[in-house]
Amino acid sequence: MIQRVQNLYLLTILILNIVYKALSNQLLENYTIFIQISSVDKYMILTCILSFISLIYYKRRNIQLLFNNINVYFQLLSLLFLIFNQYKFSLAHVLVMITIVLILFANRGIRRDEDLINSIDRLR
Repeated sequence: MIQRVQNLYLLTILILNIVYKALSNQLLENYTIFIQISSVDKYMILTCILSFISLIYYKRRNIQLLFNNINVYFQLLSLLFLIFNQYKFSLAHVLVMITIVLILFANRGIRRDEDLINSIDRLR
């Protein structure tokens, strides 16, 4: 499962989002007693869930592509939300852009695998 490059991209997305969420909660813990989940955090949690589901479906490449495309749309919504609500450039902006690029790389790898398998099936 992990030997495929696109799964490494998806695992990297999952780890980056979990680390960012853990660090942001740790930083906010000093200033507030009750930590509320913002819209950006909801998108990041959703990204983690979609990346994990896509990682689990490594044998079903069409479903993996579907979940990755949904994930890209949520990341674009998250980026738009960040741009319109925050005036300063933050780590969240960078994380969302890196996540979008990694998802696109994963999609490219999945499509290459699918094309390779389809070309082998044609030879039979």
